[in-house]
Amino acid sequence: MWLFMSAYLPIYHRNELTNPNFIEKYGSFSDGYKTTYVTQFLYLSFFTIRRYSLVIVLVFFSDQRYFMIIAFMVIYSVQLAYAIAVAPFDEKVTNATMVFNEICFILLHYTMFFLMTTTFIDPADQWTAGTAALCIIVIQFGLNFVLLIRGMLIQTRLNKKLFSLRTKNEKVAKR
Repeated sequence: MWLFMSAYLPIYHRNELTNPNFIEKYGSFSDGYKTTYVTQFLYLSFFTIRRYSLVIVLVFFSDQRYFMIIAFMVIYSVQLAYAIAVAPFDEKVTNATMVFNEICFILLHYTMFFLMTTTFIDPADQWTAGTAALCIIVIQFGLNFVLLIRGMLIQTRLNKKLFSLRTKNEKVAKR
């Protein structure tokens, strides 16, 4: 039901996406997303479809490891193509971070091919693939952490300015 409603709502109300009453009522659906095109506003639906697809592959194809990794790579590639084509977020940094994360997930799945079996791959190559996977994870975690801290600092600075403006306006109003 959630998947249906997250797609139905923006399509049905596509002319009202910038209407203040619509934003007030359904703000959580549009918070941080561009509303110029319906495809940008449908990010939540695409994200949900991706999560359901990953779960379906994991549950039904867990015994077929190679197929599962290829299916994951296809799912992440589709999400990457969507992220590049649509750029659904208001901030360029958020769009770039999403593209970077999708690329990292695809690279991690490539390294899984080397880590799955020891029959035809040299152990030194497996060691290198494991090191590459760890480096990808550390870089991805580090970049996301830095961007999270950066966003919090920017938001804190904006809130501080708003607070100082409010107090200044209250002092002026009291005079």
